[in-house]
Amino acid sequence: MSYDDLKQPCNQCPFRVNCIPGWLGPWSPEALLESLVHEPFPCHLTVTLTEKEYKGCAGAGLFFNNILEISRHPDTSKHQKVLDKSSDDIFTSKQRFLAHHKKWRKK
Repeated sequence: MSYDDLKQPCNQCPFRVNCIPGWLGPWSPEALLESLVHEPFPCHLTVTLTEKEYKGCAGAGLFFNNILEISRHPDTSKHQKVLDKSSDDIFTSKQRFLAHHKKWRKK
């Protein structure tokens, strides 16, 4: 995984406070948060079916910075260090992330 180019989250990033609720691909909100601790999280715009090279999600790194946690995955923790310390348009707690992404289930 490469982290050199992605310093800002994309407009569709699931860690942005204004993203579409529930827009997490195959993940449930809880499973996504659990996987972030141990696995690298690629930016969805850089993953393809034919390539194994992708870039780390800047939104995920900023989310960790906002909640004051260091990822246990070495690549993600390195990415966190090159990103801003926090970002206003990224969720600031796991509870807010979960509440936002569970909105789509209530219908």
